[in-house]
This record gives sequence, C-alpha cells and structure tokens, in this order.
Amino acid sequence: MSNIKSNLNLIKLLDLERPPVFDTLFISEIEKIYNGAGPDWMSEFSRSVLTMLLRYYAPAFIIHDVEFEMNDDTENTDRNWQRFEDCNDRMWRNIQKLNAYIFAWYNPRKYWWLAKGWLAYRACSKFGFSAWCATEPEHNIAVLSAKNH
Repeated sequence: MSNIKSNLNLIKLLDLERPPVFDTLFISEIEKIYNGAGPDWMSEFSRSVLTMLLRYYAPAFIIHDVEFEMNDDTENTDRNWQRFEDCNDRMWRNIQKLNAYIFAWYNPRKYWWLAKGWLAYRACSKFGFSAWCATEPEHNIAVLSAKNH
C-alpha cells in the first residue's frame, strides 16, 4: 500500500494527466486494479520483472491501468480506437513528465529511461486494443489466439 500511496502522491505532485474518475477512487480500489506493468494475461513473475525494468513510470502505468479497467466499450469502432489511442498518448505524456522530473537533461540515463518508456508506449499502442476491449483477461483476443495454436 505504501508504494501505491507514494505513486499517488507523485501523480498529484506532478499533476499527471488522468481521467476525472481517477481522483474519486479509494486507494484500495486502485490497488485491486494495478497489478504492475504489463497486461493481465502475463504471468505474475513476468509482470514483476517488467515492473522493475520500468519502475520509474509506475505512476503513469497506474493511471493507464485504471483507464483500461474503466473502459466498458468492447466494440471495434473508430470512436473506441480513438479513446484507446488517447489513453496511450496520455500515458506517453505522463512518462515524459516523470522522466523530466526524475532526470536532469544532461544525465545520460534520462535518455536511456525515456527510450524504455517509448517502447512501453509503442507496445501498448500496437498490441493493447484487445485488452482495452476485454471484459476479463481470458477474453483477450491475443490470449485466446495463442492458446488455440
């Protein structure tokens, strides 16, 4: 809980972009939603490794996970794609803001970590729509497809 709480404090301190509903949730609700970086179908071990590799961006991923959880549109429509892209773009802007807060412009690690954040953003944008539309982790199209082969 203290880790979630410190991340929530950072979200407020940096005024990271988030949907209005985010600020109405209790910490216990956010804890139920956020399971680390990576999709729900990924193993707990894999998510813990990915979370560690992307640790500086946890506040952006918490907001992103809440947005995914709150989405109830399961249709493959232009409107839903736009909302999905808006969510991912918001995550990328939050990653950039966190990166600017953590690292000085002259620190080479700034650019290393920003590249990692970019890859996370691109992975979500390219492979995340089925999870965005999923009502449960098992309904994820990618998971069902992988299980059938």
